Amino acid sequence: MLSLHGIVSDSFPDAVTPQQLNSFKLYAQWSAAAGCNSEKPAGQPVTCKLDQCSMFDSHNATVVASFMYVSLQPKASMIVADQSNSGTVLDTRGFVGIDPVDKQIVVSFRGSASVRNWIAK
Repeated sequence: MLSLHGIVSDSFPDAVTPQQLNSFKLYAQWSAAAGCNSEKPAGQPVTCKLDQCSMFDSHNATVVASFMYVSLQPKASMIVADQSNSGTVLDTRGFVGIDPVDKQIVVSFRGSASVRNWIAK
């Protein structure tokens, strides 16, 4: 087995460290979790389908708040949660989560689910 440990860091001073790679993996899981947790009440554990968020079990990550902004009111300059069909449909969803192990608070937005949602973002 060939080890690149010394070669990679010496040849590529800007190479990603193992610690950075673990952080990237964790944030990728926070990103994936937005699609599964945007309608959860506060206090529920952060979970995902198909083990996309395996790190959260050992971190006891929980949902602090979830949001689903579906329209922009014509008279308001701010986006508000509204289930009616008035205004422009935005369909922006996500949640705020807390990870007590890494001592982080994360805001995670779900990716685009439609052309209208993509344009809104």
